[in-house]
Amino acid sequence: MLRRTLLLFVLLLTAMAAQSKSLYWREIGVQAQLDGSALLHVAETQTYVFEGDWNGGERRFDIRAGQSLRLEGVDRIDGAQIIPLTRGDLDSLDHYDLLDGSTLRWRSRLPNDPSFENKALTYRIRYTLGGVLRGTDNHYRLAHDFAFPDRQGVIERFTLHFTLDPRWSGIESPQDIEQLNLEPGHSVIVRGELAYAGAAVPSGVIVPPAPWVGYAFFALLAAGLGTLLLRFLALERKAGRIGNLTAPDAINEAWLDKTVFSLPPEVVGAAWDGKVGAPEVGAILATLTHEKKIETSIQPRFLRKPKLAMRLLVARASITGYSGSVINKLFFGDRASTDTDAVREHFKSSGLDLAAIIRTPIEQRLQRLPNWTEKTRPVNWKFDALALVAAFVLLVVTGIWGGSNDGGLAAMQAFIGLFSLAVATVAARINSRAIDNLAWRFALVFAFALPLIAATIYFFLGVSGFLFQAPALVAAVAWNLAVCNLILDALRIDEAPEKIAVRKKLLSARNYFIGQLRSRSPRLHDDWFPYLLAFGLGTQVDSWFRAYGKPDAGSGTDNASPSSGTSSSGSSGPSTWSGGGGAFGGGGASGSWAAAAAVVGAGVAAPGSSSGGSSSGGGGGSSSGGGGGGGW
Repeated sequence: MLRRTLLLFVLLLTAMAAQSKSLYWREIGVQAQLDGSALLHVAETQTYVFEGDWNGGERRFDIRAGQSLRLEGVDRIDGAQIIPLTRGDLDSLDHYDLLDGSTLRWRSRLPNDPSFENKALTYRIRYTLGGVLRGTDNHYRLAHDFAFPDRQGVIERFTLHFTLDPRWSGIESPQDIEQLNLEPGHSVIVRGELAYAGAAVPSGVIVPPAPWVGYAFFALLAAGLGTLLLRFLALERKAGRIGNLTAPDAINEAWLDKTVFSLPPEVVGAAWDGKVGAPEVGAILATLTHEKKIETSIQPRFLRKPKLAMRLLVARASITGYSGSVINKLFFGDRASTDTDAVREHFKSSGLDLAAIIRTPIEQRLQRLPNWTEKTRPVNWKFDALALVAAFVLLVVTGIWGGSNDGGLAAMQAFIGLFSLAVATVAARINSRAIDNLAWRFALVFAFALPLIAATIYFFLGVSGFLFQAPALVAAVAWNLAVCNLILDALRIDEAPEKIAVRKKLLSARNYFIGQLRSRSPRLHDDWFPYLLAFGLGTQVDSWFRAYGKPDAGSGTDNASPSSGTSSSGSSGPSTWSGGGGAFGGGGASGSWAAAAAVVGAGVAAPGSSSGGSSSGGGGGSSSGGGGGGGW
């Protein structure tokens, strides 16, 4: 309780001290002249009124791209006496310094001196600004803020006396402006468009790049990106990744026998997408069910996946290979019957990954296919890395040696580019061996690079306002192209064309099955059911049964035997699709069987795993001047 009381007391004292520290300006008087070289010479006299333990005053200058500040001196005015301050150590009284090139501070009180009590002090700051005018073709825009809106107190009286060199015309000269009780956040801005009577462009004028410069770099970037994309698509098409699908009307049972049914379902499933998982496990169970080596039944449940019950119909030893390994796991403890709930309960502490059990033998079976393990090396990663590093170095160099906005452009490009590169490269590698849904996969990877490209285009189109120099724009183009080149190369497939061709045929078969499952009377056979599961079509099977798989659904659900005939169109023969001829429930139950088998295939996770004129008003709106001021 005592500690809490002391803490509250300290906080109260701190708040009282903060409230007792304040400042405002009794008066600020500005004398300014724009000379014939477009340099603005300013003498700014400020009368502070300090209350509290302030060290001294502060003036923050808003120096923008292309502008310059030359600080000529700071004086303390005491009545008729003018006391020049010394530049240097801010620990000494009547010393000043310009910090970070834009923040001016001076010391008015030593740390051990008494705090100020309504103390009025007057200082005069003398400085010259370059770059307050911007324009071309003898049309020069002036929009200068002579008051600093970012300040801590009110200015009771603000006066400005502004004059132009006789060579300038366009606005009134001299101008005298007075503002009373100027609140924080408010400015005094002189605006206008000036013309110059001299023969040459004054040295102090900012001449922005013409808009066509930005358009030219935008066109260069677009041409480079287009070239990279066309090259990528051409190489992928040459490898056989793009296109080369067999048309559905060219697929018949003879084609399926040769292309698909010559391999076990689980091997087909692993071959088409390059992965071994739950669909392959479900295909093994479906094959054993179809071969009447196990008997299965399902129990639908509300708001839960259906339960799959299994019973051995043959001697355990007669089921060999990886199929036998799956059976030994599911029928644990030499039991002859099991179900999904019992499996989950038994393996809840140790976990069960059936896909891991079958992965190696299935991959070994695939390796016996022609050129299945052969890898191509289409990417020169050393060149990609060298190009990326060179572009990054160029970006850094132009950012350091260029103008102030060039540094900002370089920093933005580096930050967004590295982020886009990291995320897009991961996405590219994940999708690098995919052969299906390529349009949206490529679009997804490219979307991660889009923030970098969009930001670059934005700055290119606004180059006149940002005042970027040509080397910085060149570096930005090089950086964008290097990043996108590496991302596209990471997305390229590295498999042999022969392997890609086999996988494309299997994808064609999968697409054929998907199309058939959209029909009331699909040209499918019951013994193809394991292949449908291996292709990951359990959801489509379930959807077909919900739509058409009722006992009264018509000829599409009767239990006829498989037929090897073909239709005149080249498609498979008449439908004998009933959902497995009763082995998987038939008449609508096979859809639930597929869902239940997916639960088995997913295994059991072990504990801990995770998958013009003058104006005044609010701040801003000027192209030069402004800034802030107060105490420190």
